[in-house]
Amino acid sequence: MTRAELKQKAKTQLNGNWGWAAILTLLMIVINAVLTNLIKRASTGRGWVDDYYRFFNVDYWTVTGGHPLLFDLLSIIALVFSGLLTWGLYFSLLKLADTGEKDSVGQSLFAAMNSHTFKNSVLTCFLTQLFTALWSILLVVPGIIKSYSYSQAAFIMKDMFDSGHQMTATEAITASRQVMDGHKAELFLLDLSFIGWFLLGAITLGIGYIWITPYYTETRANYYRQLVGNRFLAD
Repeated sequence: MTRAELKQKAKTQLNGNWGWAAILTLLMIVINAVLTNLIKRASTGRGWVDDYYRFFNVDYWTVTGGHPLLFDLLSIIALVFSGLLTWGLYFSLLKLADTGEKDSVGQSLFAAMNSHTFKNSVLTCFLTQLFTALWSILLVVPGIIKSYSYSQAAFIMKDMFDSGHQMTATEAITASRQVMDGHKAELFLLDLSFIGWFLLGAITLGIGYIWITPYYTETRANYYRQLVGNRFLAD
């Protein structure tokens, strides 16, 4: 399918499911915002509530100082947790793409964190973030390239879970690199076709992303299925 066809298919699949997808995305955003606030408080001794009152010149007592070591630890935990929430969205929208079915919002949000998927999902999510960050330290472009190399790890892991197999973190990352060999520019152009939607999301102060994110993710799920077929679903 062309980029336009992949996007149209995503719209069709989301038809009648926009409310579910929007609530799922909103909860993901809110939880991430709360985590960010906790990290900010650990780092500076002040959270967003404190900044709000200070902005409006209200006499509001705040704790000062913060704990840098706690900040570093919380940052790592929050980063992985945020990644797992995103993986939950990926898992759920791939299921919608494949079957037209969806779980409850709660099940979907934490789809990558249940007892069956948690260990491998955590390790894979952490390592993809770590490897991407290490490549980005060298230069921005290699980091971007590697992020596309690892971009299918979540979907591959989901297929392996569904087929009753366990895949280690390094195996999932290696499999993603292999399937993306020669396709990174293709996926980059697909992402680039959403630039107008991303700008709209920014103009609406992020509100638009509640609907843009599931549309974008569902399109990526369709791209993945077209790219690999049922290769990782085989018994």
